[in-house]
Amino acid sequence: MKPDNFYYQFLGKILGLGTLFLFPLITVELTAFPPVAVAQQPQNSALSPNQLQNIAQGITVKVISGESSGSGIIIKNQNQV
Repeated sequence: MKPDNFYYQFLGKILGLGTLFLFPLITVELTAFPPVAVAQQPQNSALSPNQLQNIAQGITVKVISGESSGSGIIIKNQNQV
């Protein structure tokens, strides 16, 4: 085997392996930044605005404790609490 032929075979193997190592980097780059979701317009509700307001008033609470206050929604009733 001639030295020149060995050199080209070795260079071909190095370049081939180097190319194979680049493929995982490309896929990592593509998956690192997933596409951003675009907000969709809300679909028409089966309830009217007045019905939604009545439901919201029924589950909305204001909490007052000493000098602190807050607000929230009722998730589950337990007796009088």
